[in-house]
Order: sequence, then structure tokens, then C-alpha cells
Amino acid sequence: MTWFGERRGARLVMRSVGRATIWVGLLIGVAVAINLLGIRAVGGAAAWEQWIKAHASFFMVWRIFLYTVAILMWRRLRIRLQRAGTGVEELGRIRRVEVAAVLAALLLEAGNL
Repeated sequence: MTWFGERRGARLVMRSVGRATIWVGLLIGVAVAINLLGIRAVGGAAAWEQWIKAHASFFMVWRIFLYTVAILMWRRLRIRLQRAGTGVEELGRIRRVEVAAVLAALLLEAGNL
């Protein structure tokens, strides 16, 4: 690969990292804003905590829905990759990512118990 090609690849990676960072920042900002609005709406942090505990089952159903959508979208992507002729080595890497994602979700949900 030429020097120009290497720089182009690095720029593409940095652009992707930059976009991901912006999205993560936006999501964190939205979460903080929702929490602040909720605290203000119910009259304080203690009342907000009680409200969240009272609606925990709704949030569990919401998380199950999100996990289901993520799994369905991941399956579609995996099928597309297999049809595109992805090699055995790449499929092995994808399998490791799948296992890591499931373990991370289980650990996050175990922390909610």
C-alpha cells in the first residue's frame, strides 16, 4: 500500500471514531437531560428514584424489546456477510464479537437485579 493509501485509511478510521464519539456524546447528553427533566418533574432526586423503581417492569420490557431488535438486525447482517462470501477467519472474529456482546448484556442486566 502506498503512503497516500495508508493516510487515506487512517483518515477513514479517524472519521468513524469521530462519528462514534459524537453519537456516544449525544446519547449521554440525552440521558442526562432526561434524568434532569425527570428529577424536576417529580420534585426531587428521591422522588425520581421512587418513580423509576415503580416503573421498573416497564423498563425491563423496553430493554427486552431493544435486545430483540438488536438480535434481529444482527442476524440480518450475519446472513448478508455469509452470502457475501466472508471467510472462515472473519466469521470466527464475528463469533467472538457475538459472545462478547452477549456477555456484556448479561453483566449489565445482572447489575440491574
